[in-house]
Amino acid sequence: ETTATAYLTQDYYDRASLYIKRWAEEENRYIYINIDDKTHEPVVSLSRYTEKIFQVLHQLRENEFVGTESKLLDLFGKVQELVQQTNEDPEERIKVLQARKKQLDDEIKLIRKTGTVLVYEPWQIKSRWADIERLAGELTGDFREVEENFKEIYKSISHRHADATLSKGQLLRLTFDALEELRSNDQGKSFYAFWEFLMDEARQQQLNAMLQQLYDLLDKTGVEYANRQLLQLKYI
Repeated sequence: ETTATAYLTQDYYDRASLYIKRWAEEENRYIYINIDDKTHEPVVSLSRYTEKIFQVLHQLRENEFVGTESKLLDLFGKVQELVQQTNEDPEERIKVLQARKKQLDDEIKLIRKTGTVLVYEPWQIKSRWADIERLAGELTGDFREVEENFKEIYKSISHRHADATLSKGQLLRLTFDALEELRSNDQGKSFYAFWEFLMDEARQQQLNAMLQQLYDLLDKTGVEYANRQLLQLKYI
């Protein structure tokens, strides 16, 4: 009762601070509290489990618009890419590239002849934007999971470094073995490919420019969105 009374007498800031600290405790791990390298201020981020809860809730939300057309085309494109990019026959790959080249040449000729370009209608834009939002949410959740996996590896290495019975040479070998294992497994390869993209300034600038154009298009066509979170994609 005394504890409850003390809690009720706290202001909202103190209550919020108490909740945040409790949610970040080891036995809960709903969130993480880290210190920003530049501002040295605490930054709160969701754990992978909390992120997944929001993803599930988002999926359970009833959608007023279901873009089956874009999903079917996306499925077709991914199946086609997987089949083509795993075929080791050089002649088959050449046929695919030639067909793609012919399609592009035909489109260029049609544009030059008519002076017009076929563009997506508003319903097609809305459909594809819904897919982009979903993928962005999934990517954020996936990145949280990979980040926590890396922390577990780092924690394991740190514990081994604290073992006084191991020599410096053994500790160094353990560290390099852990890094090599990370680079050789599927999860590690996927992460490093993702990280290389984040570190590629030219591709980041290209992505940022395209995202700016995308949001301008959404504003122009009246497609609603909650915020411009995709512009922060490189900082997740």
